[in-house]
Amino acid sequence: MYYQRRVIWTKILVIITIIISVAYLSVCLLPFVNTSENWVMAIPGIVFPLLVVLLLLLIIVWAFMKSK
Repeated sequence: MYYQRRVIWTKILVIITIIISVAYLSVCLLPFVNTSENWVMAIPGIVFPLLVVLLLLLIIVWAFMKSK
């Protein structure tokens, strides 16, 4: 039972990590977009600090998951 729960949580964590990593990488491409022509692309730049914090938290969570 414990093993099944761990597998499910690991799969959920992998999906969350992929989503946050893709969002982070897409926000990192913003300096190459001309925001004066396409102002909608500037909005995700506001989320950048939150994505950095989430990635750091995911690194800590993965370190604890791998240590067990």
